[in-house]
Parts: sequence; C-alpha cells; structure tokens
Amino acid sequence: MMSNVYAVRNDGFKFQEFCLPITDLIDAAPEPVSTQDVMKFHSNNLPMSSWWKPLRVQFRAAEGFSNASIPDICLWRGFTLVLSSDAHKILSSKLEPFGEFLPVHYGSQEYYIFNCLTLGLADEINSQQDIQDGVFMGVKKLAFNEIDIAEKLIFKTEYNRCSSLFSLASLKILIEKEQFKGIVFNDDLVSEF
Repeated sequence: MMSNVYAVRNDGFKFQEFCLPITDLIDAAPEPVSTQDVMKFHSNNLPMSSWWKPLRVQFRAAEGFSNASIPDICLWRGFTLVLSSDAHKILSSKLEPFGEFLPVHYGSQEYYIFNCLTLGLADEINSQQDIQDGVFMGVKKLAFNEIDIAEKLIFKTEYNRCSSLFSLASLKILIEKEQFKGIVFNDDLVSEF
C-alpha cells in the first residue's frame, strides 16, 4: 500500500451531512440524459456542467448530534466533494483539472459539488476484489499504479466501481494547511470510515 495515497472520508458525526436527493438531480437532467445515467453518474463518469442548474440543498445533523457544525468540505454520496465558497476559492484551481464544479445554494450561501471525472488505475497484482457467486461485494485490498496516478491530485477507480474518492498527499497537506474541516484522509483505502 502506497503511503502517499489516501481515501477521502467524512469526518464522522462532528459535521452535518450534505443533503441533496438524487431525485432532484434526475428532475434537473435534460431529456436525453436517462435516469439510470444520473443515478450512476459517478461510475458512468457523467459530466453535468453543460446542463447543470444550481439546486437548493440542506445540511442535517445525524440523530443525536445536534451540535454538529456545517463543514467546509464534505463528501456527498461518497464519491463527490462539496466545498464551501471559501474552500472553493482556495482549492478550485488545484481540483479543476480533475473534474467539474457544480454550484448549489444552501440558504444564501453558495457551495460547490466537485464531480470528479478522473480515474486512477488499480495495481491489480496488489489489489483484491470480494466477488461472491459472481457478484461484486467490495474490495478487500487496494493499491494503485504509481505511474498512472503520479499527477492525479484526486481520482476515483473503476476497481471499486468508482464508489470512493482518493487523493495524493499533496491535497491532504493543502487542506490541512488551510484548516478546512469536514473530511479526513485515511491510509486504509478500503475501509468505509
């Protein structure tokens, strides 16, 4: 396992959860974009900026965590980042080569969904999928092709059906330097937490 690659995860229940029902996205998509394409936009690597209209979103604390704060950065659905205006100002130029920013409105504030469109190749010799009765159940072990991801600040991988975001250490360092709160960087690439 490479020490300079991290799985990006939400920072537990200290921060409120970003709420945008996938049905709102389906309703906003133009006619030629199918419901199935929108529901699997992460694994289809579907760009949406050409038809995107800013949607209204909410943040909600998990039950029993009423003191949870609104995050500067968080995950939505596990495979997109959500950035506050401040985080977007600092990080947009670094992240833009790897995806697209989709504006949303939370009250009077603007947030941005970062739809990652960059794929990283798994090192299949040092990775292992969990397949049971021919059905993909998840990933038991994951490593990346170091040459392929060397310049990819943030990426997904088809090896786990694009269900997570991964980053290089340079993004972790930048976010920690700016003291943006809401996500953590886990060197366990297969754990969901």
